[in-house]
Amino acid sequence: MNADRLLRTEALFWMSDIDNVTDGQPR
Repeated sequence: MNADRLLRTEALFWMSDIDNVTDGQPR
């Protein structure tokens, strides 16, 4: 497991959530 990769994925999810707030799940 790469922490860096996880962090980057989290950041992408955050940006996606900010752009599209349709999931309803605060990531």
